[in-house]
Amino acid sequence: MASLILVSLVAVALPLKAEGLKDNPATHSSKWEFTFTPYFWAFWMNADQTVKGQTVSIDAHLFEILSNSDGLNAMPWYSAQEARLGRFSLYSDIQYSNLGFSGGQTASTGLGSGLSIAGTLDFELAVLEGGVTYEISRLSRQTALDVTAGLRYWYMNVDLNLAVAGPLPPGLTPIGGGLAVAKSGDVDWVDPVIGLRLRHEMSPSQRIVMRGDIGGFGAGSDFTWQLLGAYSFDFAQRHGITFSGKIGYRALSVDYVDGVGSNRFAYDAIQHGPIVGLGMKW
Repeated sequence: MASLILVSLVAVALPLKAEGLKDNPATHSSKWEFTFTPYFWAFWMNADQTVKGQTVSIDAHLFEILSNSDGLNAMPWYSAQEARLGRFSLYSDIQYSNLGFSGGQTASTGLGSGLSIAGTLDFELAVLEGGVTYEISRLSRQTALDVTAGLRYWYMNVDLNLAVAGPLPPGLTPIGGGLAVAKSGDVDWVDPVIGLRLRHEMSPSQRIVMRGDIGGFGAGSDFTWQLLGAYSFDFAQRHGITFSGKIGYRALSVDYVDGVGSNRFAYDAIQHGPIVGLGMKW
């Protein structure tokens, strides 16, 4: 789906460029502009998580997940940063969460004989992204198309708590009382990503951004993609800083596999849901 959207954007942009639409130099600032946007992502997670060869499915909303997580330590952090000069910009995005999933939010899909889910799935996830954008086409005075390229770094640490009836399978650590835990330890990888971003100014104070990217290609994960659509509006200016509200929808997916048998770790997931943010530009 993500690749189809990227192809469609290219198909729209290239003919318009070929027809001779002129770039408007007045729209390109000669000074650096910086934007910092912390945001909240009320995502729904659908995932198959494999630790030490044992697989469970996750199906839960963020608010359900937080109710089973460890207080303030579970509060996620999301923020987007961008530094722009003319056609060129540097961007980054930070995602961090330390969550717990209850038995009601997980279901066994590939657990060994005599195993069942017990307690929670403890789940630490960080996704750090950084890259560059370059404006390749000015479709009109208000609309521009950027190409994006960067790296998406993933870090995970997962503990899968299981009830054991029978011999303990390889890779699991007994914790007493007929319970065992499958620990992933620290798992991380890096995905190259490429994409497109469409920016449209509805007015000097209102903007719409649509972005899509694909990546992985076997270098880190087998495949990853992301889609984002957002509307932002300026509402105040103080001490040289412009404040804006941001609302939109984001989807992020990844399919990663490493190891075999009792050493197999896999994460095949999609997070998607609305976002609300506060932007600061100076």
